[in-house]
Amino acid sequence: MHDYNIKLQRLATSVRSKSLSKPQVASLSALGIEIRASDWQTDKPDKLDQLFSESDIVISTVNTEARLDQKILVDAAKRANVKRFIPCEFGIVCVPGVVDIFDKVKSNLMKSLNEI
Repeated sequence: MHDYNIKLQRLATSVRSKSLSKPQVASLSALGIEIRASDWQTDKPDKLDQLFSESDIVISTVNTEARLDQKILVDAAKRANVKRFIPCEFGIVCVPGVVDIFDKVKSNLMKSLNEI
């Protein structure tokens, strides 16, 4: 068994501005999680770069419909020198070849991730 001694210095999450008042967001804030307001699909690249600045890891939790546009987040993470990007596809179970568009999107996203 390994003892990695991981020391979490800061944990942040991004939510849409209209979600800031939701009780779930307040619960996260009460746990000490930094809340950042952003709408990655409409924000300008420099705002996304700032959103990811000083981040080591970005975990994407976009919904199924938004996964096609997730490269916007990958590009911003790359510009912000993020060390690791975990796409939402890693949480979606799908048998290869069953959903062709899913396979194509995942393949294209993996190419972008490999460039980081």
